[in-house]
Amino acid sequence: MKKEYVLITFAILLLASGHPIGNIILKQIDALQLAALSSLLSSITLLAALSTTGAIAKVRGLSRRDLPMVAIAGLFQFTLYPIMTFSALARIPPAINAFLIGTSPILITIVSAFISRERLSRLGYAGIAVGFIGVGVVLFGGDLAPMQLSSLATLGPLFSLAAALLSASY
Repeated sequence: MKKEYVLITFAILLLASGHPIGNIILKQIDALQLAALSSLLSSITLLAALSTTGAIAKVRGLSRRDLPMVAIAGLFQFTLYPIMTFSALARIPPAINAFLIGTSPILITIVSAFISRERLSRLGYAGIAVGFIGVGVVLFGGDLAPMQLSSLATLGPLFSLAAALLSASY
């Protein structure tokens, strides 16, 4: 078996276990502590991967012009994203958090259109609408009654969507 397949399988298992394991850990520590731990472990892992593959030389070769964008991307993905996702996880079930963060591809479309000033086609707007309607159907079981809406009237879904937006911006 190729090494790449093993690494991809490991990455998928690691990512898929994040929400359930995070939910268990949040019973012992708070969301900010878990976010700090996650950021630290991610940074150490990234540094080790860059060092062992020799890619650290490419990082050192970044121009001064590129450094602010790299710093912003790192801030979004390695600092703010864990804060938002674990803050959400402390307030809502892991499946809902994972699903809302999964809206990132929809948000990528919106962010990309905004940043590049591209016009979306009607089909593009329809796809975005269908995506968000799908989120509503999954979250509320197809019943958008006010009583259902109040059950998720916490900061949790907002934190999840903020995490999805940060991921899309990354």
